[in-house]
Amino acid sequence: WCDKTGSNGAGACAAANQTCEDGNHVVEKDWRCVCASPYAGSAAMGAATCTVDECTATCAHCADSGSGNVCGAAQQGCVDPAADRAVAGNWYCECAPPQTLKGARQVAAAAECELDECAAGGQATCVAAGQSCVDEDKGVGAVGGWKCVCDGGFKTEAVGGPAVCEADECHDAANAAACADAGQDCVDTNATTDYTWECRCRHPTTGAGVKGGPATCALDECNATCAHCANTGGGSGSVCAAAGQECYEPDSAVASPGD
Repeated sequence: WCDKTGSNGAGACAAANQTCEDGNHVVEKDWRCVCASPYAGSAAMGAATCTVDECTATCAHCADSGSGNVCGAAQQGCVDPAADRAVAGNWYCECAPPQTLKGARQVAAAAECELDECAAGGQATCVAAGQSCVDEDKGVGAVGGWKCVCDGGFKTEAVGGPAVCEADECHDAANAAACADAGQDCVDTNATTDYTWECRCRHPTTGAGVKGGPATCALDECNATCAHCANTGGGSGSVCAAAGQECYEPDSAVASPGD
């Protein structure tokens, strides 16, 4: 039967670019069409549905067209949907974990992959330290650039691990104003801890610093040096001492100068 032409035997198979095989020349109508390599498949007495795994075969429309596997060269996996093995050129490359696909999938070509190192493990490290993870460059070649960033008012960060979070709370406009409006200086005594800023008396006034607000400052005009003090700083010393007298300050309140 494979010697026959037309719709039987060789003719039917040749029309489908397949070969005809007749395993038993005594039995009639047992010929088959067989797919040509690299395709697989055969059918009795008619053209076969041919399939090929384009990831493992070598052919013009395969991942390996004869010069090496496209996916393998990109260190990616190759997928040829099993349900569509009869469709030519529908294979695609798959990003190797922990890399992920960037954008739309490319058919019959290497995938465009990215590596979010925060998602790949950095996030857990940062969150455990109460910080956020940031990976600004997700290129597969940009390995080790992720960083932990301090949250809240803290502005410091560290590459590849938790940061030492520091923030000068006196840089906060409200805190700075609370002290400045009272004529005092704002000082953050511990930049790694929240709510450690305090207002401190500004020279020549004296007094203990107060956390979170203005201090109670005093000005002893007999012992300090200032424009309205007994010693104005001009080099002549205390007015009272120069006259052989003692200096008396009846009210050391800052709001009571020159008394």
